Amino acid sequence: MRLTHFGHSCLLVEHRGAKILFDPGTFSHGFEGITGLDAILVTHQHPDHADAARLPALLDANPDAKLFSDPQSA
Repeated sequence: MRLTHFGHSCLLVEHRGAKILFDPGTFSHGFEGITGLDAILVTHQHPDHADAARLPALLDANPDAKLFSDPQSA
């Protein structure tokens, strides 16, 4: 398992070929160019856990990634 911390709450987990990005929020940097994601997980609706300005580009760069979030964030 490989873990990469992008500041604050943003963490990339790579395990057995799967790549999951947790909480790409406003206080985190360096995750913007990641590709090949299987999933993006937003744990809750605070902007430090989901950056609404950068999330669309991240999803565009990872068209096969599933986005998971709590109901309030969705």
